[in-house]
Amino acid sequence: MPATSAPTPLTDRDPNKPSNPPHRGTKRKSNSATSSEQRPNKTAKHAGSKKADIDALLDTGDVTLAGEDTGSVPVYDTCGEIRRKIRALLAKGVSQAALSRTLSQMLPGSQDQVSSRNLGTFMKQKHLMDGNASPAFYAGYVFFEKQRIKNGKPKTKTRQEMEEAHGKTGVNLDWSFKSGSLTLFRNERAHVDKFGRIQITKH
Repeated sequence: MPATSAPTPLTDRDPNKPSNPPHRGTKRKSNSATSSEQRPNKTAKHAGSKKADIDALLDTGDVTLAGEDTGSVPVYDTCGEIRRKIRALLAKGVSQAALSRTLSQMLPGSQDQVSSRNLGTFMKQKHLMDGNASPAFYAGYVFFEKQRIKNGKPKTKTRQEMEEAHGKTGVNLDWSFKSGSLTLFRNERAHVDKFGRIQITKH
């Protein structure tokens, strides 16, 4: 009978040794290029984009109006219309302070500048021609007229009617429609028409 080899003796298992050692992957090192210090600042980027948008809204290009250097540009808008245009601009995110600075640039250095305070006073007026003597009214007209020309927009029908109604001199900027006084006969009444002109009628 052939000799058989003796079986290999079993070895005792070490109870402290795991049967399947866990896979030890290499530890991922942090990349300094993606650290928080070098990540793009989204807040700063958004702020820069917003400022660019505001600057674009206030830009009048290189347009120069006749009479601008002497503060004598004829005005062909009512105070109510300029207030409407300003409100639309403020609604787009332009601050009153930023607009005041821009409007001040529409005035010669010798004239009063437009402050946030007098702009605010002008915006609170209610009637069609209230605030006509305010620097904010004149500067506002010059600003929007320069933007109209820069953007290549035609004159509206109302604008053409204003030119016909007021002639070469434009709207009255000296006599205050809000605080000025008129001497009338007993049978006379004064009112302001849609073009910002004082009309005296008899009754």
